[in-house]
Amino acid sequence: MNQTQQNATPRVGFIGVGAIADAVIRGMMQSGYRETIIVSARNTQRSHELSKQFSNVVVEFENQALVDRSDWVFVAVLPDQARPLLNSLKFREDQKLISLVAGIDLAELKMIARPLNQVHRMIPLPPIEFGVGPLPICPPCQPLADLFAGCAAVIPLETEDSFSVFSAASGMMAAHHQWVSDIAAWMQNQGVAGDNAAKYATQMVKALTEIEVRTAPEQLPKLADECTTAGGLNEQAIRELRGLGWFQQASERLSRLLARLKQGL
Repeated sequence: MNQTQQNATPRVGFIGVGAIADAVIRGMMQSGYRETIIVSARNTQRSHELSKQFSNVVVEFENQALVDRSDWVFVAVLPDQARPLLNSLKFREDQKLISLVAGIDLAELKMIARPLNQVHRMIPLPPIEFGVGPLPICPPCQPLADLFAGCAAVIPLETEDSFSVFSAASGMMAAHHQWVSDIAAWMQNQGVAGDNAAKYATQMVKALTEIEVRTAPEQLPKLADECTTAGGLNEQAIRELRGLGWFQQASERLSRLLARLKQGL
């Protein structure tokens, strides 16, 4: 790759266009990305919907052709599909491979994709579509961070041990959604209109998250106590939940998720 090519915006391709890859692409678009994005036809409906909505999204029906046309190749397929898929492809030394696949480490990815040796893993979350949320990238890569600077809070990670911790933490998303849904459902069961209950529960969590985002890391543990008053409702709720081991349960679940990741399951 000559110097002009190195300085040019890379042409990116996505093999696998499930919900997460779809969100990533939409996040790139909302942040102003206007170069060509090549998407595979593995999920025909999503791929063609993206190509209809965005003029710079092109559908490629052959995975090898997609790789040949791309400078950076994003792989976003299920773990059990990734190994046979990657083993069937030929990469160039000057390309970059970015894996959104759980359970396949950098060493194995480099072995499969050789002679390519620029390999990274990242964990995009669904809100990247709206330009918000964290984006851990391992190992750090400034060009990759620059690409997503407009649609995520990039977190560079030096080691895969750290990356696994972030992966485990992302396993709490469904539990969070369930918790918010349960608050709204309880309010509705008390006679509150469903739309008002949902609006209150979601906007309350959004507002509290805004406080957390604006809080210095060392101050985070103090937030819970700062919003309680002796004998108040918040004081009662958190005291009773602590007594039930509710928060310890969350920590234990996270540890179980991390153990599963380390076992490659």
